Amino acid sequence: MSTDSKDAAARDRIIKHMNADHHDSVQRYIEVTNTTFFWQLRDAKMTDIDVDGMKFSYSGGSKTATVTFDPPLKSLSEARERLVALDKETMKKLSRSDVTMTTFIPPYVKIGHLINWLVCFSTYALLSTASFLRPGGLPYDLFLHKYPEFTAFLLSARGWIFWIMVAIHGFEAGAMGTRLEQHGVQPDQGIWWAWVATCFVEGITSTWRFNSFIDKKRKEKDAAAKKH
Repeated sequence: MSTDSKDAAARDRIIKHMNADHHDSVQRYIEVTNTTFFWQLRDAKMTDIDVDGMKFSYSGGSKTATVTFDPPLKSLSEARERLVALDKETMKKLSRSDVTMTTFIPPYVKIGHLINWLVCFSTYALLSTASFLRPGGLPYDLFLHKYPEFTAFLLSARGWIFWIMVAIHGFEAGAMGTRLEQHGVQPDQGIWWAWVATCFVEGITSTWRFNSFIDKKRKEKDAAAKKH
């Protein structure tokens, strides 16, 4: 096989591998060198690579990006090592983690978390309207009428309790959204909305599950790295 044929085969192999198995890296290469929105990167793909750099297309193929190798590669056999190093640089610049959140973990996996979710959801519902705390409201007629002093307190304090809860959980949900993006999940993905929504309801327990998953994946990644 001629040198040109070997280079073409290596080029095609790298492009196929990057687009199939490292789409997140492709997105980061573009994002760190161009002003983009997350939805523009959904279909990002590498279109070319040579010793001088890489070319990409994104935003439905309407936009292109070029990343230059500095210094240039001596041959495409150096591409893997350079791409790994470049990806580490982009993650640092973008404040991204090399551990990706890949799944949503619902509150029912831990009984304590489920109880907290139910309590928080019930509190939201109960305090959402004063009619629930008065005769004729289902919660009142079912059980609150048995506790008149407590019900009177809820009725008088309903507004500030509800909005304080919304503010705290809203802040936590916003922080969850930011962390999801740091771990490779964007708002156009279902699990982003699932995590943010459950965090808005239950608060801190969702963060505990999130942290537990990330810690587990980090340990697995570190263990795999030691074997190589």
